[in-house]
Amino acid sequence: MPDTRAWVLHPDLKSGPQRRLPELGLAEAVSLAAALPSMQVCGAEVVRVARMTPATLFGSGKVAELAARFKADEIELVFVD
Repeated sequence: MPDTRAWVLHPDLKSGPQRRLPELGLAEAVSLAAALPSMQVCGAEVVRVARMTPATLFGSGKVAELAARFKADEIELVFVD
């Protein structure tokens, strides 16, 4: 059985308290995802979020952008830290 193709997103909430650098949170999330059996982490990124959108966390434009990229890269699972 082939590995599940995954992508990791770490939201950088501009309005939230800054406990640590978002890149450190992303690195931790990637490590945790990669440790799962049959998981191939194909990419990861910090997503800047100026204002949270209740239904999706990200705005509709960012959701559409990410969806198109994930479809093109055949990403099967997205982790949001």
